[in-house]
Amino acid sequence: MRLCGRCRCHFDAVYARGGRPSIAPEKLVRALLLQVLYSVRSERRLMEQIDYNLLFRWFVGLDMDDAIWDVTCSRRTASV
Repeated sequence: MRLCGRCRCHFDAVYARGGRPSIAPEKLVRALLLQVLYSVRSERRLMEQIDYNLLFRWFVGLDMDDAIWDVTCSRRTASV
């Protein structure tokens, strides 16, 4: 968790100043880590898991009432 905090300054440099808000890179990295550790086969399934699994929500950094991001948005962000 501390590693993601230290990388925040590097992540901030690549954010656009305007436009639609993007997914926080540290949340995306945590979600992808869960996908690898729990052998979740697709991004769509990962989003379903994050939507109803409280452990996944906690690890990613989402509150219980936060909306999860769209699958297509996470794919575009991960491919950059």
